[in-house]
Amino acid sequence: MSRAAPEIPLDAAMPETHAPVVGIDTSAPAAAGEPAEVIDLLETTLRLIDVLEGEIDMLRGMNPEEMQALQQDKIVLAAAYESQLKRLADQPDLAGPLSGELRAELKQATEYFQEVLAANERALRAAKTATKGVLQTVVDTANRQDPRFSYDTKGQPSRRNARAPHAVSVNERL
Repeated sequence: MSRAAPEIPLDAAMPETHAPVVGIDTSAPAAAGEPAEVIDLLETTLRLIDVLEGEIDMLRGMNPEEMQALQQDKIVLAAAYESQLKRLADQPDLAGPLSGELRAELKQATEYFQEVLAANERALRAAKTATKGVLQTVVDTANRQDPRFSYDTKGQPSRRNARAPHAVSVNERL
């Protein structure tokens, strides 16, 4: 019989259903006159939002091992996003004139990305705090064990030196 995993409280990090961000079809070629660099930035932003939302869902479902598959995508997309922003900031003429529709979609996507990014950070911190609490409980319990008692090679209880060292090792990687 399997039990459902408990959910991590995320302080309402994300709504249960994710709001649609924008209506642009980023798989289509850029509309006439729309700068490809801005379309690329918008596409990267939307893909990064998807990855961050997926990570939040995995944290909620207590599936951190599944997050490993997203990490490479997250790293690549974050680097691309940063690079694209820097390129547009360094060379603003690359963006050219933007249509009102594209400007609004980019603004909406960027604002939503900032919200998802903040929610992702809260979710990661909540998971880290929960994990630290569990680890501390394990360590505290192990430290409360009476080191004077142990078992011999035959599995029988035996006394040992009260000054005998008592070691506990915990992997604290999240």
